[in-house]
Amino acid sequence: MSLLDLLPSLHFELRVSNDPLFKVLPSEQQKLKEVTRKAGATSPAFHQAYEDMYSGIANQQSLASLLTNVLRVRAYGIGVGGAPFRRVPLSDEALTRINHFRPIPSRQFMENLFDWYCGSFDEMSNQQGVRQWLIRAIAKRPEYQHWLVALVENAPKSLANDASDLGISLKEHVKRRDLEKIIGGRLYSAAQNIFYLESLKKLKPNEESTLLGQLVLPEVFNSAYTPEVPLGVEVMRILIDRLPATEELGDSWRAVINSIGGDPRLPDTSPIYRKWWKPLGRELIEKARGWYSRMDLKIFLRVIEEHGKASYDEDMQRMFPARKRFLEGLFDNGFVKGSRLYLSRGAARYVRRHIHKDDLPKFDTVRDQDKSIIYLDLGDIHLVEGSHNCKLWLHQNLAPNTILRTYSTSQPSYFELTQGIVSRDHIAITHTPNTWITNALEAMRYFGISVSAEQVMSKKDAKSHIRRLGY
Repeated sequence: MSLLDLLPSLHFELRVSNDPLFKVLPSEQQKLKEVTRKAGATSPAFHQAYEDMYSGIANQQSLASLLTNVLRVRAYGIGVGGAPFRRVPLSDEALTRINHFRPIPSRQFMENLFDWYCGSFDEMSNQQGVRQWLIRAIAKRPEYQHWLVALVENAPKSLANDASDLGISLKEHVKRRDLEKIIGGRLYSAAQNIFYLESLKKLKPNEESTLLGQLVLPEVFNSAYTPEVPLGVEVMRILIDRLPATEELGDSWRAVINSIGGDPRLPDTSPIYRKWWKPLGRELIEKARGWYSRMDLKIFLRVIEEHGKASYDEDMQRMFPARKRFLEGLFDNGFVKGSRLYLSRGAARYVRRHIHKDDLPKFDTVRDQDKSIIYLDLGDIHLVEGSHNCKLWLHQNLAPNTILRTYSTSQPSYFELTQGIVSRDHIAITHTPNTWITNALEAMRYFGISVSAEQVMSKKDAKSHIRRLGY
């Protein structure tokens, strides 16, 4: 059989062209080169070599033992463009065999191997050996030098940092480097994750950015940061760490945290808690819980205010500013360690109707009365405040398994949250105008927490309180 018999039929048509020959000839020469390059790919010998490689790989034979001649090397170079030929690791020994039979590697094998490397990246066996082989192969095929930026040590970090330094997106950066083909692979995903995190670190606390909109996409925050930890955990770590605990969590940053991990006040056994919150460590979890407690207070105060207006309850409306100042003062001065919010069914419907679900903290529903409750953990004291005409309850030494102190989801009754709580010492204070805050401060002092009038009262009320009681 002659070489002409190995060449596939060459189809062409003669047509009149007004283009000069120097423009037409290069394109036609390239077509002829492509046909020549594929010569032999349809021969029986090649087909046999391809079948031998395919069956050997399917049977998990080592590549080095399969790559015994030029045809098999060529068959592998073509076949490795698909998943079936990637089932067996490409060992250094196999790469040495390829070098032996093809000192100058074929373009098709190089392109298929580069695609495999960029597509699988951290999941690829012998990643470093393949990377070094490609670098050496490029020295023999300089037309692929633009690949080198994807083959440096720690290429994802290098690509991400270069894009960040240039002030452009990672996608734009790889396009400029003629590396569009790596988009969608694991190398690109790893670089994209690093780019996201480095860009996130440059934001000022609570700064809004289009970057935040990318981070709330499930395919982004669920992607791997490490084999054990998803990217979303590191995103939350950066956001929580960068914002001082004394500052309020902004809407855009809270929306990112809500989309990824949700409210951190969950039982330790919750799958969501274990996946997203536990890796952050206790310090950052407590810091985030403090911000969500502030949201509890905002919603609770809004419920009280709206109820006072809707019911035309003049006493409640008159006392609202003092109750608001008292509770906010406890937060502002660092007394609050945590909280839980319990809304009546009516209040729950109201907040769901008026507050976007992404902005709502976790809350439970009071199953009987149309009253809402907020619980504040003040360390040595546990405070329970209610809407409507509820009393202000102060407890000392509550057991850890008390309904208020666990994060298990429930629908407690109003009684269970107030009179039903058993504690060694407790005080129930009626909201009598002009005296209830004084009684609350005295009870706190009795229980060992010193809260000054200036911290929880208006200037006018604080002066009156100090004038009468001396503190």
